[in-house]
Amino acid sequence: MTIDELARRAAEFQAVLDEARGGVPAPGFEWYRYDSLGNFFTLDRLLTGERRELLKLTADLPILDIGCADGDMALFLASLGLTVHAIDNPGTNCNGMAGVRLSKQLLAAETLEIFERDIDDDLRPALPKYGLALLLGVLYHVKNPMRVLERLSMHSRYLILSTRVARRSPDHSVDLSGLPVAYLVDGSETNADPTNFWIFTRPGLERLLARCGWRVADWLSVGNTTDSDPASAGGDERAYVFAENARTPVMHGRMLEGWYEQEGWETWRWTAPRFVVEFPRPGRVVSVKLYVPEYLGAVDLAVTANGQSLTPGSFSGPGHHDYVAAIPAGAGESPVRLEFSASRGFRPGNGDERELGVVVEEIRLS
Repeated sequence: MTIDELARRAAEFQAVLDEARGGVPAPGFEWYRYDSLGNFFTLDRLLTGERRELLKLTADLPILDIGCADGDMALFLASLGLTVHAIDNPGTNCNGMAGVRLSKQLLAAETLEIFERDIDDDLRPALPKYGLALLLGVLYHVKNPMRVLERLSMHSRYLILSTRVARRSPDHSVDLSGLPVAYLVDGSETNADPTNFWIFTRPGLERLLARCGWRVADWLSVGNTTDSDPASAGGDERAYVFAENARTPVMHGRMLEGWYEQEGWETWRWTAPRFVVEFPRPGRVVSVKLYVPEYLGAVDLAVTANGQSLTPGSFSGPGHHDYVAAIPAGAGESPVRLEFSASRGFRPGNGDERELGVVVEEIRLS
């Protein structure tokens, strides 16, 4: 299905959505007032080449919708049979996420899961791997956009984002268009909305994406594309971007046991509950960046170096974690064989017979 067909079907789905919500004349809250599904018509202008077959690119992987509002886009994608995880922050969502929850109930959207997250503090997707992440109209509401985009590049193969951009300073006295910068707005400066923060220039957004592990494939500017600024209503310019994951795996040492195959573009590998890595040179400190999946939950990690026990790791819940431990004298001579044993594992099912432990993003010995 090409993107123009998706846009047409999204418009038809809007009528289904309106009818379902119209059956609840007094829901006790206000619905999100903007046309979320209209984004598909903008994507029809944005996407080129093979990317016009958007859903084919995701290879049947789940889709992540961050800042889902009332869930219109997530619900539409779920209506196509896709697995969609919708994330929003009840504290800043226009109705505390009551709209997306009621809509899921009204449409019996079984393949849609809803998660409450403040992505500035806790961007913790339920799965380690998504085919596509949607970040539409969200980036300027994020205090630390670099951290968010970097985390997303560890989980998603593709990214579609839209955000406000600017070419000039608020008073138009300074031309910013050629500089890789961002303007920090005052709490009441843009739409009198204190949740607005960073407005990037195009070079600034391009550099941000590149440094966070993304390669821009398609770019579309809409709105004021001549002398936009960060604050005024007339100076509003929006960038729509399709980006591909450009990260390369970061793995040190020689993987001996308990490692599963690299799965294409990811920066990480699944492990079995027990996994082993060997370093040819001596070292005194081992550091591991790992991800505990939601399906595993809390987990303890026992670690040995050449047979000697190191300080164990204890991770109270899912998400990204760092394990760092000193290696005892005598255990750090080359070669250094590190063995890791997780207290729990799980089998994903659906024909996948592997027993999975944690996800490892990086291991270093220094």
